Amino acid sequence: MGKLLMLILFTVIRAFSVNLAAQESESSGDPRVRFVGTWSLVSVERFDADGVQLASPQGEEFGAGNPKGLIMYDSAGYMGVVIQQDRQQSADDEALLGLRTYTSYFGPFSVNQDEGFVTHHVKGNLNPSGTGRDNRRYFEFSGNQLALKPPIGPTGIQLRIVWERMPPLSELTPEQKRFVGFWAFDSMERFTLDGELVPTEKFEVGYLTYMPSGQMAVHLMRAGRQSYENTVPTPEEAREAMDSYVSYFGPFTVHADDGYVLHHREGSSRPSGRGLDAQRFYDLDDSKLILRPPVTTVDGREVQSLIHWRRLHE
Repeated sequence: MGKLLMLILFTVIRAFSVNLAAQESESSGDPRVRFVGTWSLVSVERFDADGVQLASPQGEEFGAGNPKGLIMYDSAGYMGVVIQQDRQQSADDEALLGLRTYTSYFGPFSVNQDEGFVTHHVKGNLNPSGTGRDNRRYFEFSGNQLALKPPIGPTGIQLRIVWERMPPLSELTPEQKRFVGFWAFDSMERFTLDGELVPTEKFEVGYLTYMPSGQMAVHLMRAGRQSYENTVPTPEEAREAMDSYVSYFGPFTVHADDGYVLHHREGSSRPSGRGLDAQRFYDLDDSKLILRPPVTTVDGREVQSLIHWRRLHE
């Protein structure tokens, strides 16, 4: 009887503690708390003007097939999203195929709790026309799922994009934990192996994200990008957009003894990049990260690139 009473008492205390923690989270004054973490794409649902659910997306419609995607939110108020559609054989060149089947944008986010929407303040977007916009998404939380609803499109169809929270990776190593957070692009430089500085086209802005879930994503955008003349880009506009933006995502592992991190690319803006591991040697402290890709050959000379990142705080 005594053991049963103790068990009941423990259960009551535990339930009270969990409820108190939830209340403290809700009363923290920051509605962004509920969003923080990594969310994996589950499905894209479609509804007509009367709220009747339609058939699943087909063909090249957004969400068709079995797309993969992640949306990441940070407690400091930053976010990034990456979605890769199924990629079937196509007569289009890689740039057009990449643009048609990949979504990537990033920036700060804010939450209007009273009206029930989150706003993604887009600093960079694979689609040049999307940069600088505020993407409003009405949200619904249910258990470990988050549903985001963009504004109704010109066809009158309402999308409901469902995400599932990914738990922290229990096997995250101490060295992996040092990477965790949102990093902002700072600068990039290239040198020959004997130390000569090599001029290179610069990126303007970008986020590099490592999450406790063991997932990572990168978004890098160059300056001076031009919006498409029409809704659908020409092949030349597609190539310019792809050449001025880099994005991929997937798990990451750190090989501390050898001084490098591996980005396991499960999705990539460039179709040819999917499935390939990206090796980056690194130097890391609390606020700065330097990544060094493998040496490449440029104009007949071997060069080493250094990409500098700074940790993002509020």
